[in-house]
Amino acid sequence: MKNVTQSTTPSNDHVSFCRVAIGCCFRQPSKAAVPMKNRDLIISNLRESIYSLETIIATCSRQPWNKGKLVGQKTPLRLRDIWAIRVRLQIAERTRDLALFDLAIASKLRACDLTKLRVRDVAHGEHVLSRAMVLQQKTQRPVPFEITEQTRSALAAWILQAHLSAARTAFFRAGCVPQTIYPLGNTLVSSKAG
Repeated sequence: MKNVTQSTTPSNDHVSFCRVAIGCCFRQPSKAAVPMKNRDLIISNLRESIYSLETIIATCSRQPWNKGKLVGQKTPLRLRDIWAIRVRLQIAERTRDLALFDLAIASKLRACDLTKLRVRDVAHGEHVLSRAMVLQQKTQRPVPFEITEQTRSALAAWILQAHLSAARTAFFRAGCVPQTIYPLGNTLVSSKAG
């Protein structure tokens, strides 16, 4: 007698065989056909085995969502990466983005806190402060930080270029009208603020 081992992952041939077997049970009865009382039992058993085989095949062919992807915490920027970004922003003359990037690096604030930052938080008139304090949105705690000389010059250039007043947010998009978005059910209603 041969020792036959069954594979744990059934092929599509197994499923096809079970479907053919069910089809045979539904045909017109003949002399060699299965008696009526056993036919229902055979059909239910075959349907159960088809279902279990299909679930096994579906489970075996499914790939994990993170296969080949880097997940988890990203590595921090290296000093040479920071300088490369600064140089590219300076070459492209993107004053707003350079000021935002420099302040993000200097203050280590979250993006939600940076975008809500007002000019009066970092400057008095045309003079940019060397130290500032911001109330964090997430923790509701004050966060003091120092503003480096390079960041101060970038902020001063952005404030002059955009003609920002003390009450304005420091990093609105130039040329765009700031908008306030109000959630209303499943739709968003936008009103332009002046």
